[in-house]
Formats: sequence, C-alpha cells, structure tokens
Amino acid sequence: MGLRERKKARLRASILATAVDLASRRGFDALRVRDLIDQLEISEATFFNYFSSKSELLDAWLADELANAFAQLAGESRNRRSTLRQRVRQLARVAANAEGLAAAAWQRGRLQRAAGAAAARSDLAALLAASRDAGELRRDIEPVELAELLVASVGLAIAVALGSGDPRPEARALRAADLVLDGARRRHERVRLGSQPAPPPVRPA
Repeated sequence: MGLRERKKARLRASILATAVDLASRRGFDALRVRDLIDQLEISEATFFNYFSSKSELLDAWLADELANAFAQLAGESRNRRSTLRQRVRQLARVAANAEGLAAAAWQRGRLQRAAGAAAARSDLAALLAASRDAGELRRDIEPVELAELLVASVGLAIAVALGSGDPRPEARALRAADLVLDGARRRHERVRLGSQPAPPPVRPA
C-alpha cells in the first residue's frame, strides 16, 4: 500500500472512530455530520469523499466490525486446543465490545442482514460443520443456519443490552451464545450454562 492509500485509510479510520465515540456518548440519532467535521477539522467535501451519509458510515463501521470479529474467529480456529464453545464465546466477546453504533445498526435492520450474510460465508459455518462431523453437534442442524442463529442471537442480546442501558453487554452476549450452543449440542450431553460440556458418564463394566 502506497503513502496516499495509507493516509486515506488512516483518515477513514479516524472518521469511524470519532463517529463511534460520539455515538456512544450521544446516540446515533443525535450524531451530526457537522460534529464529525468540526472535531476532525476536515472539510465537508472531505467527509463526503469517504461517506455519502450517516447511514453509509454506519454500514461501513458494521462491515469492519464483522470482518474483524470473523478474522479473530479464524485465528482461534487454528488453535486446536480451543474448544468450539471457547471459540464461539470469543466471537461473542469481540462483538459485545464493539459498542457505539451496534444498537443503531440493529434498530435499522442492518445488523441482522449483514450478520446473517457474514456468518453464512465465514469460517464460523465451516467451524460448526467440522464440529458436527466430529460428533460434537446434532446432525439434524445445518451449519449455515446455526451460524446465522448464533450471530443473530448474540447481536440481539448486545443490542437489547445497549438499548436498555445495561453496562454489561458482554455478559448477555455470552449467555446468548451458550444458550444456542446448548440447544445444538448432542442429545443427552450434560452441560452447565456458561461452562464446557461435561464428560460423558462412566458406565460400570
């Protein structure tokens, strides 16, 4: 990447970071383009070179956050010592800590559509398929559908937490992930919510 491209990438990142900060403190609806321009000390033309509207800014932020979350999931997937539940919970943590515009994205229907599409084509679906083939998950559940359900459930839990002023969106996100995974586990497998699956009981010889 050349110098010009690096400068453009840094400014784009600064615009998004400033928007997240302001939206976190004021709410997305109260965020004005003029506020961003004044704080960043850029011209209106410069801002619109990057984003045509607040809505496009929201979409760009959402795409970046989902890409980062699934990239981290892919990294976790390469660690064979991590269990499926640990990897999915890490994805939930990443999503929960991407505060600022999450509630606005959900309310406008963008998070559901983007998350569902991202889950379907991401490493999450492949991870779930491998876990199903290994006997960790029920075989009557399609991995893509489970990926979509996981991401949508975690996203809704975060949005509800942010919308209600709950300061712990991560806790809700983890509970949502655990509940979906518990419903998808092999039948008769005993688990405690928020824990790793218990080993199968030892039968007497």
